[in-house]
Amino acid sequence: MQKIAVLQKYRIDQKTGLRGTYNQIQKNAISEMMDLSRKLCNYDREIAVITQNHEANVSKVEELQRKIAEEGGDSTVDRQTITDEFMAVKQMAK
Repeated sequence: MQKIAVLQKYRIDQKTGLRGTYNQIQKNAISEMMDLSRKLCNYDREIAVITQNHEANVSKVEELQRKIAEEGGDSTVDRQTITDEFMAVKQMAK
């Protein structure tokens, strides 16, 4: 990325006494900064949502683990058992 002096000193027009305007390179740089700021805000919003979802899911998992412990159930399940159950449901659906 190229460094651009966005806020450089402007020449004052001798006739009007007014400062000059931004040149095209400066306008492009300002536009790019605005786009990047907008993207950062969007990313921040997404991270906030993801964090809230994660915290909610962690709470749900903890609650389920607590319920399993209260009921005396075993939280480990054999993969083959899950596969067999899935295949049985799949056959019933046919």
